[in-house]
Amino acid sequence: MALVVLCLLPHGFATATCETTSPRCSAAEPSAMTQGTMSYHLRRLRLHGLIERIPHTHRYSVTDFGLAAAVFLARAHARFTGAALGDLVVVLIRRRRYARPSSA
Repeated sequence: MALVVLCLLPHGFATATCETTSPRCSAAEPSAMTQGTMSYHLRRLRLHGLIERIPHTHRYSVTDFGLAAAVFLARAHARFTGAALGDLVVVLIRRRRYARPSSA
């Protein structure tokens, strides 16, 4: 999801921009994201073709493939997680309905 936000920046993004965006999107504490950890994650994204480095700068931009993959994964996560949570709520309501003692 962070890639969708970062693709809106007109001149790409730097490591500092990622550091402020990614803790909101991940379960990691902001203090746990060291410079080495951020560098590792950026390198992995670049090697998978989701981001590319802007020549002669320390900035990155999101590729077309990266944007398509991020949008697809965000929609799939929302669809499957929402459906699973909906099914879970129905099961919990049914259990609660049948677990109550009848006061008739």
